[in-house]
Amino acid sequence: MLNPDGVIVGNYRCSLSGRDLNRNYKTVLKDAYPSIWHTREMVKRFMTETELVLYCDFHGHSRKQNVFVYGCENKNAPNERLKERIFPAMLSKNDPSK
Repeated sequence: MLNPDGVIVGNYRCSLSGRDLNRNYKTVLKDAYPSIWHTREMVKRFMTETELVLYCDFHGHSRKQNVFVYGCENKNAPNERLKERIFPAMLSKNDPSK
């Protein structure tokens, strides 16, 4: 979880300081967005050690149950679109409520 301080006070999107963590993944401000900064650094370090095949960004909803997967479209490689959709499709197929 990247936002425990916000969630503990009932704010699922913003940090305790009121910053929207979902809109600041490109930030270089370590002190303003520490959880985002450290996550990015961890992924960068991981990518120097091995191939990164999948990064999952699971989101919870403030008024609904369960989670959903959020991802970006790779516009540089449209032929990879099927690969990007396999994991969410597998999650959906294995949903016990369906």
